[in-house]
Amino acid sequence: MVLTIDNTDYKIHYGYKVVAKYGILKKVSDLQETINNISNVSENIEVIADILNQLAEIVCVGLDIDGLTDEDTMDLLETYFSENKDNDNVSVLGLFGEIINELVNNDFLAKMFPKEIKQIAQETAQKQTAKKTTKKKN
Repeated sequence: MVLTIDNTDYKIHYGYKVVAKYGILKKVSDLQETINNISNVSENIEVIADILNQLAEIVCVGLDIDGLTDEDTMDLLETYFSENKDNDNVSVLGLFGEIINELVNNDFLAKMFPKEIKQIAQETAQKQTAKKTTKKKN
């Protein structure tokens, strides 16, 4: 998966080392749970901040750049979302969905947990579709 930010391509990949060393599956699972439990945005401002922090941490690990901090990653994501503000296909949930797809397409993970990873991907896609449908109605 590649994010283009400020005319630079950043490859995000969750290989064996990153998955094992940083517990990325637990982090992704926790973030998925948090997203699924949001019922009313206005009542969950702290939860939204938590989602943004968790996403930055997950992206930072996937970038696997020496010396890159979560703060640096937040700056990159801020630029990414700013550059794509007019693109309805670019969103926090969309980025999370792309991360899930990256994990689903990771050969060793797909072979270990094919049902579980595909289920997470489907849940994320459904949540994203529901959000787009709600946004179009408003």
